Amino acid sequence: MAAPKVVSAKCPTCGANLPVSPGIFQVTCRYCQNVIHVEHRKPPPEVRPFGSPGAMPSRTLYVDPAMMQAGRNVGLIIALTTLIPILLPLLFIGGPWLVRSLKGAVKPFPATCGLNEKVTVSGSFETTGPIVTSVAHNCKIHIKNAKLKGATLLATDAANVELTLENVTLETTGIAVRSGPNLTVKAIGSTLTSNAAVFESDSNLQLTLEGTTLESKTAAVKSKHNLKVYMDGGKIRGQKAGIDADANFKLTMKNGAEIAGASGTAVKTTSSLKLDAEGAKLDGSLIVTSNADIEATGLTITAKDKAIAATSSLKLDLTDGSLTSLGDVAIEAESSMEVDLVNSTVQGATHAITTSSNAKVRASKKTRIVALSGSAVVGSSNSELNVADATIEATAKAFRGTSSNKVKLTQGARLSGKQGGIEAESSLEVDATGATVEGGSGPALAATSGSRVAFRQGVLKGNPALQFQRKPTSLELDGTRIEGAQQVPAR
Repeated sequence: MAAPKVVSAKCPTCGANLPVSPGIFQVTCRYCQNVIHVEHRKPPPEVRPFGSPGAMPSRTLYVDPAMMQAGRNVGLIIALTTLIPILLPLLFIGGPWLVRSLKGAVKPFPATCGLNEKVTVSGSFETTGPIVTSVAHNCKIHIKNAKLKGATLLATDAANVELTLENVTLETTGIAVRSGPNLTVKAIGSTLTSNAAVFESDSNLQLTLEGTTLESKTAAVKSKHNLKVYMDGGKIRGQKAGIDADANFKLTMKNGAEIAGASGTAVKTTSSLKLDAEGAKLDGSLIVTSNADIEATGLTITAKDKAIAATSSLKLDLTDGSLTSLGDVAIEAESSMEVDLVNSTVQGATHAITTSSNAKVRASKKTRIVALSGSAVVGSSNSELNVADATIEATAKAFRGTSSNKVKLTQGARLSGKQGGIEAESSLEVDATGATVEGGSGPALAATSGSRVAFRQGVLKGNPALQFQRKPTSLELDGTRIEGAQQVPAR
């Protein structure tokens, strides 16, 4: 509403214009300087306005209240006349949006979400059935500041559903969220607990979890194809597994994010895993069938069984991390393994790293590879070991291979096994400078046939130090200290 307007009157003494504001009872004329008393009422009959016949000079001004109301009405009319041309186009443009917003802004529990609808709900609700009873294609649901209990949050075959959970506590007896393809979820500061899976979808499930915890008595997250999970802090815990996925799984973890499986498996997938981790933790095994690509800094994996188990095509790039198996091999891949360790620790209760063929293991910058009861690095054929300023320790042998193995050691490398240092059958190649190999009660370096050895400015210590069944193809021991016998056939 427009503010009351100033009334223009005539000074009763000199007739000059005299503006009078509402509620004012005294005003000074700027021309005659007389102080005028203002009466907010109709003038008596004997009082005549200044300038009319018989009017007398006075110091009292009478302002009719009707004049004030008229001034206010005129002000309102002027304001509306000015604003309506501006507001009408905005109403035509924004009106439909406003109607849609009001239509989808607030709904009570249990909620429904129709085709292409956007729904926002909040508050506490408890039921024995579903919390969201109906969901259609392209539905967008935003739940915030809510405490919910039910059989399920939502269960639908609809596609392209978007779910946002903000500061939500949820408990369900069945699958918390089950959807058709292309389900997108963003959960912030929430705790979601279920007797079954928390999230389950056939394909193209995308989860963004920020400071959110998932708890399940089975697998917390289950998906068949094209699962993407982004974790910024928070935890995923399941009795059977944290995450159980099939092909094409992309997992990103940062800022202390944690995935745990009480039965021993944290993450299980079939093929094409891409894991990016920074300052994260897996409490349980990482199991993948093939094509695993892991790039991590500060990643810790602790498992009852194997820390990482892959059938083929495992690629691991780990910096400032730790992989520990409490009862088995730390890293196992049947074939085509490539492991790059920088300032990291790999420890197995039996062996540390094993593969059947085509393995490349690189350890540098104070990395430790430790086998508590077996051999540290075991590669059957076509394996390569490259060690620089790192340590490999084993109860059995530091490195054990069969045929066509290559070992390259540079300054600061130390291989130590209580039952042998380096042992291979045929076609062993060793190129070492400034390294130490200790075999304990076994040989420091042992091979059968076709060996090529160049060991410079280092130490070979064992019982014996060198053990060859056939004369090596080449043997160079320039500046190397030999501690132990040398069993080298003449031919």
